[in-house]
Parts: sequence; C-alpha cells; structure tokens
Amino acid sequence: MTASGTSSQLSEHFINIKLSTLNLPSSSGSYEKWPEFSDGFKSPVHNDKKFTDSQRLAYLRSCLSKKVSDRIKSLEKTDANNQVAWRILEKGYDDPRTVINNYIKSFFKLSICENASATSIEDLLNNITKRSRVLEALNIGNK
Repeated sequence: MTASGTSSQLSEHFINIKLSTLNLPSSSGSYEKWPEFSDGFKSPVHNDKKFTDSQRLAYLRSCLSKKVSDRIKSLEKTDANNQVAWRILEKGYDDPRTVINNYIKSFFKLSICENASATSIEDLLNNITKRSRVLEALNIGNK
C-alpha cells in the first residue's frame, strides 16, 4: 500500500469517528464578527497539532451557519480541503474595509433620544462609544 493510500484511509477513518465536544464560537456570516470567530476558532482547533486537517474541517463545518457553510459545502471532507476551506472563508469575511463601512453606517442608524431621560442618553452614549472603540481598534485613522 502506498503512503498516499494510507493517508487517505486514515483521513476517512478520522472523519467517521465522533469528535470531542468543544465549546467553539459560531459564525453567522457577519463581517464584524469574523475576527472574533477567527481568533476563537484558531486557538483551540485550527492551530492545534493534535487534530488532523480533516478533523479541523469537521469542527469548522460544525461552527458555521448554513449561509457560511454554503461557501464550502462542495469541498470533500479531506485533509487537503481544510486549508482550502479556511482560505475561502478568510477571503469572504476577513474584509476590514467592509467592517469599517458597516460600523460607520451603524452610526447613522442609532436611535434618536426622543425623551431626554438619563437611560436613553446613556444607551446612546454606550452605543456611540462601542462603535468608536471598534473603529479605533481597526486603526481606521492610520490607514
């Protein structure tokens, strides 16, 4: 038996076993949430050497909403396709320009304080601060 035949059989074997339950983030396809998902997935799975690439791909698929999963559904569950799937998702969702544009648009969608209560003003201030911090973290002024 060739080495590639053995590798293929091992990959198929790992795909058919039950994976350990991990508390992983999920991705709904939000550009704004991609960095959080990416970081939260890379540490426990994507960069962990104890998993095979086909296991990583199985974990990745389990974290994706149907909308996101549709981008990689045509890929077979093989070791080789794990990196392909990750590159497809990064290319589709790791887009700082879209994130910045969406956050800027969100400023204009904030509710107006119709009553000048402390609670409504505090809510507005919290929403503005949250969006400002995200833009600051993306180094919008330095690009």
